[in-house]
Amino acid sequence: MTTMAIHPEQYQKTQFIVNERTLHALQTHPQFERNPDVVAQSQKYCVPPQQHKSISMLYQINVPGYQLRYPLMIEFEPDENGEIIASSSEFHVYGAGDTEQEATDDFVGMLIDLFEELKGSEPLLSSALLRQLRNLKSMLITL
Repeated sequence: MTTMAIHPEQYQKTQFIVNERTLHALQTHPQFERNPDVVAQSQKYCVPPQQHKSISMLYQINVPGYQLRYPLMIEFEPDENGEIIASSSEFHVYGAGDTEQEATDDFVGMLIDLFEELKGSEPLLSSALLRQLRNLKSMLITL
């Protein structure tokens, strides 16, 4: 069996994602429970699964009267209360829900609301909001 030692500085530069089972195995394994430094290091770099970000592509929306011209990348991230937040770096809109699907549905609803609000106020919009409206018009097809 081959083992490899990692220098502490290299260990600190590398981010390890250790799920709760692996962390439990590290804490209860006879070799490691005698070495508190190993357990402390594993806890220091453990990222609980619920804190991971994920990315998904949205190809279609289920809103009557609207379609997407192109897929939209959505990022999912849990907040401090465990609720899932869906957002897009392309638009300053977010949605929230207990699941990614609920967060996506809320996100799409907020996106459509923003589009309708900007479209209804177009003559009064600042240049930044006009840019946002143009981006929304380029992404959404109204039926």
